[in-house]
Amino acid sequence: MKRLIIKMFSIFLLWLFISTMSIAHVYAAGYAVVDMQHALETVKDGVIVKAKLEKEFKEKKDVIRIKENAIKEMKMNSDSQQIQIYQKLEEHRGFVKQSELEMQRSQNELTKPIIDKIKSTVQDIAKKGKYELVYEKNEDFILFHVKEPKDITSQVITKYDEQSVNQKQ
Repeated sequence: MKRLIIKMFSIFLLWLFISTMSIAHVYAAGYAVVDMQHALETVKDGVIVKAKLEKEFKEKKDVIRIKENAIKEMKMNSDSQQIQIYQKLEEHRGFVKQSELEMQRSQNELTKPIIDKIKSTVQDIAKKGKYELVYEKNEDFILFHVKEPKDITSQVITKYDEQSVNQKQ
């Protein structure tokens, strides 16, 4: 019985030592967070893409408004044109749906290369900074006890823009 107690106590001490070493390793390694949305909106390429998308969106919105006004005008002119109005409404709905899909596709196509470059930049900074963990700042992730993380978003933006300038030269 005494041997069993000694064995269990030894196992407990070994477990305690290993647990303490694992926790110390996590704290020593460090971690950081990145606000991907802020980085995407702040890097020079992101600003350019955002302006382009806003322009496209405004143009689509203007076309939709013109078509809606034409339909309203037709409706006021005559109730005998109900079939024609219905057809125009269906065409308009299809156009709106197609426009939304095109805008989403355009946004995805224009932002994907920037997001990929930002992720690569984060990896470079994480390696140089010896961060073992880097989290997306705005995603829900629960940590029970950690020190305040270092926000490297500004470093990501600066390095991304520097790399972009170097690649364009």
